[in-house]
Amino acid sequence: MEINMNLLSKFSANGYYTEKWASPQSWNWGCFWLGLLSGIFTWFLYRKMYLNAVLFFIVQGAFLFTFAAFADWTVGLLIFNAIAALAMGRFGNRIYYHHAAGIISRCSSEEEVASRGGTDFWTAYVFTFLLPLIVGITVSSLVL
Repeated sequence: MEINMNLLSKFSANGYYTEKWASPQSWNWGCFWLGLLSGIFTWFLYRKMYLNAVLFFIVQGAFLFTFAAFADWTVGLLIFNAIAALAMGRFGNRIYYHHAAGIISRCSSEEEVASRGGTDFWTAYVFTFLLPLIVGITVSSLVL
């Protein structure tokens, strides 16, 4: 699917991805490091790919649930995040391009493209830092 580079630039807000999308193969360090440190769903949330974030979170949970039956789930989390981070570092830009192209094809104006694209820092922040903190406090208060 070929999309106007001007619209892609508006979608990505700062034009950073237009250079990345020009090459069929590129590496996404942000996606790699976020995936390694906090889970790929954080990058999906930051890039407003909410459905991808939910699906990834479900897959990650299913993997950890299955892994926990055989070994320590924290080891499973490390293994899963490392594999996912490598895969998403490699394919994250292509996934984001296809997401952007799909959104752009449904937009009727450049303003709509700009508002539907960009980033969502606060959602990523809440789900990465605040939600685990709230869950941790709640669980520890129930246990104690």
